[in-house]
Amino acid sequence: MSVVLYVAGLLISDSGEHVALIQKQRPDWQRGRLNGIGGHVEPGETPAEAMNREFLEETGANVTTWEPFCTLRGPTWLVEWFKDVGSRELQDMTDEHVSWVAVDDVLNGRAKVIPNVRWLLLLALDNVKAVVDDPTR
Repeated sequence: MSVVLYVAGLLISDSGEHVALIQKQRPDWQRGRLNGIGGHVEPGETPAEAMNREFLEETGANVTTWEPFCTLRGPTWLVEWFKDVGSRELQDMTDEHVSWVAVDDVLNGRAKVIPNVRWLLLLALDNVKAVVDDPTR
């Protein structure tokens, strides 16, 4: 049985107050919910290359400094999660809407996210917060 490889990213604003998310249309179980931005890893591509490509394809923003922070595995799939800090202008490049969402809304349940996004965001913020608060950055 082959495993399908995916990537997803959480871009956190410079202030640490917002995260870039996408309102999913597919697959059906995610329809209408917010998720990290990403997709399939193409043959011959590394996860980091796929993350760069997918984010650009879905948001129009070129982010190339992603840091892997979590790997989720299932019986037939693997998702490599990435994070980065930086404020960018986002554009809808597909039929799925991308936007900056308040981190507080995600963490407090006011944003309609897929269930694991809350704890993945907390995990990403655990290290990102130190970078955001670093006055030398």
